[in-house]
Amino acid sequence: MATGRLFYGWIIAGTILTVWAISIGPRQSFSIFLLPFIEEFGVSRSATSAAFSLHMAFYALGGWVLGILLDRVGPKRIIAGSTAAWALVLIATGQLTNVWQLYIVYGALGGVCTGGLAYVANNALISRWFVRFRGLASGIAQAAVPLGTAVFGALSQFGVGAVGWRHTYVAFGLLVAATSLPLVLLV
Repeated sequence: MATGRLFYGWIIAGTILTVWAISIGPRQSFSIFLLPFIEEFGVSRSATSAAFSLHMAFYALGGWVLGILLDRVGPKRIIAGSTAAWALVLIATGQLTNVWQLYIVYGALGGVCTGGLAYVANNALISRWFVRFRGLASGIAQAAVPLGTAVFGALSQFGVGAVGWRHTYVAFGLLVAATSLPLVLLV
């Protein structure tokens, strides 16, 4: 029985697509910042790349812990808190002066934050709204990662060339705070 109204779950799926693309895009463009980090911190490529490896390890571990919390407090709170914390991590990354700070801020803290705004929380949210079209809705939401990668790869390259890596990270943090966070809180 069609009512002519748009099922709110599709708004949720579209919001997840938008929020996730904007939020995860800066993480996906880490390789563009590799040479500026090497020049700034005066360390090897492997020492700098280790920050991203650390980030991914904490992303995986954070997903487990946040998955437990997700069952207790719900996806909206986890996604909102993680998105706000990730925005702060991005802004703080623009202020770093040493590679060990990159390990702590971007690697450890950033990994946990992105664990709470990515697959675990988003898939839990989608599964609460969809039964019949769950696969399609998950596919729409998860298209955010390649979309964010494509958009933020270009934005990162432009930003680093135009204003430098520090200002680019601050701008990304402000963008996440100004767009993704309000969308999570409102929708």
